[in-house]
Amino acid sequence: MNSKNEKLYTRETLLIKLRNQHDDASWEEFVSYYSNYVFAVLKEMGVEFDDLDDIKQSILLKIWKKIPDFDYNPEKGSFRAWLCTVIRNTVYNYFRDRVSTYELKDEDSINAEVDKIAQREWMTHIASLAWENIKGDFSDSVRETYIQISQGRKSDEIAAALGISPGSVYVYKERVQKALRKEVRRLDKELG
Repeated sequence: MNSKNEKLYTRETLLIKLRNQHDDASWEEFVSYYSNYVFAVLKEMGVEFDDLDDIKQSILLKIWKKIPDFDYNPEKGSFRAWLCTVIRNTVYNYFRDRVSTYELKDEDSINAEVDKIAQREWMTHIASLAWENIKGDFSDSVRETYIQISQGRKSDEIAAALGISPGSVYVYKERVQKALRKEVRRLDKELG
């Protein structure tokens, strides 16, 4: 895969490829896109640290088992909604099995909490993927400027440290943000 447009299969294409449970390359691609997202949602849901990897693997195994029968229809809902349902049910069962240690919340409360956490983590996940996809399109100076802005440094400090004008800091920031927004929209559409 050479060009940016070839970095991702469309969601539908990847989901079709996953129906063949022996297509290891497609499964590895799926895991590379969604594994960190699942982990982040589980962590935010309060799954104990020692159980995070096991629960994540359990979710990925459930998806692997169910994906051949998954009927993707964007009119009925997104793939991400289905993925969140699998996560939600797994987390609910996780806490239900530990009812002696945890006060079990009602299912509606868990659903609302998972949806909120899942949306926040999805945007973080997509933004991270988008940055990885576009950062090579910019010079070292532009990348470093954007990283420092993201870390909260002031424009004047960045300009002095990098030997560029304060106006360049704003231009670089805008160029990167424009590319990031475009890539986030693309990734959200293809993976969401």
